[in-house]
Amino acid sequence: MTDSRRQPNPRYRQPSDLNPRDREHYEVARRFSDWFRGREFRAQYKLLFPKRKSGSILPSDYCFNRDNLGNSDYPRFLLWDGQVRYRFVGLNGHEDAAISSERAIERFAERVPEPVVSDRPARLRRLRSRSRLFQPEHPRPYRLDRSIAFLALREYNADAKVLSQEQHVFQALANGFHPQELLSQLQTLDRAYSTRSVGTDVARISEELQRQWPAWSETMQSCRSLTEAIPDEAALSQLLAPFLASDTRRTPRSLATKALHFAHPQTFAAVDKFSARTMGSALNAGSWSHTAGLDHAGMTRWYRSYLQVLHDIGADNAALIAELLELDAATGPQPYFERVRSLPKLLDKILWWIGREQERN
Repeated sequence: MTDSRRQPNPRYRQPSDLNPRDREHYEVARRFSDWFRGREFRAQYKLLFPKRKSGSILPSDYCFNRDNLGNSDYPRFLLWDGQVRYRFVGLNGHEDAAISSERAIERFAERVPEPVVSDRPARLRRLRSRSRLFQPEHPRPYRLDRSIAFLALREYNADAKVLSQEQHVFQALANGFHPQELLSQLQTLDRAYSTRSVGTDVARISEELQRQWPAWSETMQSCRSLTEAIPDEAALSQLLAPFLASDTRRTPRSLATKALHFAHPQTFAAVDKFSARTMGSALNAGSWSHTAGLDHAGMTRWYRSYLQVLHDIGADNAALIAELLELDAATGPQPYFERVRSLPKLLDKILWWIGREQERN
């Protein structure tokens, strides 16, 4: 299986012969029982060796059948498929050196398939036929990647900039909205997340929410947890109305979802381009840009379909979600986070972090 250009290096007969960085790469690689992608390798690496800088994580340096600049004397223990995947074959270059199944990396047997690429006209026709719903083309179950989910949650909770951004709004809305503080609470929410619903828009929304407050708050309190049920369309329409049916210069779609999230964090998820794009791309379900131009009724249907997918992900990954909630409590212990610690916020953290990293790269 080894490439003719490279044979096992006699300097490296066993793992103890490797330097610390090489040994880390070796230990991560040997945990995979089959072919793996570079992104999977890096995610597992960050879990095992979080202090190693991302730029130093390079599985391609250790392939028998691939030469990189400056790696001529490196130990070899991987095979490269010529595209994006690698396989552990051990320092002797034999496939039977791969790690046994008892020590294989923990991950789900089923993974979300790669998005189906289609021509633009056909995709536009599908979007119109769905009335712009957030509707996956891939069938259930929707499996989360365990290692990436753990990595994303840890990184999100360790991001000082994100924590600083959220701290003020979490404290301002520690107990949800209060009818006497609506304007200041909405302004804090708007500033924290830069939702662009600025100036007189926030004031108009506050006035409309104040006017509808008795019925609005009663409907909000009647909502069940997202793990149990999806809000019905009539209730969701009523809750979005102060934001989307007001006489505002803009249509504050993201602000509306964030406000509902802080009003009832067990039921509603905040949505923006990162979270919607991440999940939409993985499931071929659409993106945040597809909400542009939607009126109040259209946005209600779209948001409800988005919540439906989050509900389904929670049901399909119940055991993993329970573990992630424990990790969230351990790595994000600030008391002002406790009220929002739930399925919607948990998935939002993971999806948002992945989306941001994809845009950075």
